[in-house]
Amino acid sequence: MLGFSNHRGMVPYEGKGSLFDSFFGEPFFSTVMSGEMKTDIKETDTEYAVSVDIPGVQKQDIAIHYAESGTLTVSVSRSEENKVEKDGYLRHERRVGQSSRAFYLPGVKREGISAKYADGVLNVVLPKSGEQGGDTGIEIQ
Repeated sequence: MLGFSNHRGMVPYEGKGSLFDSFFGEPFFSTVMSGEMKTDIKETDTEYAVSVDIPGVQKQDIAIHYAESGTLTVSVSRSEENKVEKDGYLRHERRVGQSSRAFYLPGVKREGISAKYADGVLNVVLPKSGEQGGDTGIEIQ
């Protein structure tokens, strides 16, 4: 049974997801399209280790930047096109989305920053130097 939320009009909902999810049997918006990137940051005496879950994304769609202000920014741009036929219904959808997260991690040795993306997880290691400097782009391996 469908219920309705009275938030600015009638909006259908179900207890276990949205109307779109139940009709097509899959999430309507992916993790990245919804702007959600689960992140873990570990700090030791010598480095910061950042781990970001970004499943279903190609490496070329990820950008990482370390700014002079000590801010690490991880951005993802994604577009996808799906064509599904089920029980006589044809669905052809196009989705475009962008998401980013920023973290203040001061005193990083820029030339030692490394990043690797594998199995849907981005790992960035930022060695500490105790100094501040200019902006740095980071290549993903």
